[in-house]
Amino acid sequence: MSHSPPPRRATPRRFAPGARWAYSNTNYKALALIAERVTGQPFDDVLASRVLNPAGIDGIVSCHRLPTGQIVPGVNVDGKPAPLDASPAAYTGDGGLCASAASLSKWLRRVLASREAKWSRLMQESLLSDGSRVPHGFGFSTREFLGHAMVWHSGNVDSHSAMIAYPPEEELGLIVLLSRGFVWPTELMPALIGVSPPVRDSARGAQPAGKFEDGLFRYAVTPEADELQVEIDLIGKFRFIPVGPVRV
Repeated sequence: MSHSPPPRRATPRRFAPGARWAYSNTNYKALALIAERVTGQPFDDVLASRVLNPAGIDGIVSCHRLPTGQIVPGVNVDGKPAPLDASPAAYTGDGGLCASAASLSKWLRRVLASREAKWSRLMQESLLSDGSRVPHGFGFSTREFLGHAMVWHSGNVDSHSAMIAYPPEEELGLIVLLSRGFVWPTELMPALIGVSPPVRDSARGAQPAGKFEDGLFRYAVTPEADELQVEIDLIGKFRFIPVGPVRV
């Protein structure tokens, strides 16, 4: 009896492993599958037995294991209900965890603020094959924000948003949970670290220009006629071309 060879991936890699860096939710899901195959356990159990329980952290569980009534309902931008998709296949490995602010605060203190080597690896910059470093660790941005050292991560799904931020120099921590909208460091971190927030251009219709940062990437924006040339570090250059008449 003959067996067909396993299917090969149809989409080529964007770049050779280690040559560049790109944020990828899919790769975290792949890591979760590897953890399941190596341990022979569901990823939820691996996370609890290998990470959360040894650290003495409770109150962080997979959303799909919670009764629906224990999940705060989300609200979309139109003010309508946005139920959370808590199915196991949706976010296992790259999200899908539910927790209270108190539980996440405990996680921040015992993991990000810990001096233990096993946890500090989460915040070490990634090293590429050419020897250059990327300001991103195992799931955390490690880039300076407005001149201050910062470790943080943020995410959003189905109108539910969360952010964890830790500026080591200030010995402070920030946990934000929302059931409506999205939160980003530029909105909250300036007040936390005691600096002035970035100035926003309020001129309606005016093209942005200059250098910007959002805690993860840095942008150089240059207007050229009706187009915008945007260079994003770690990613590359882009041209933004209007799809219709430009009105200023």
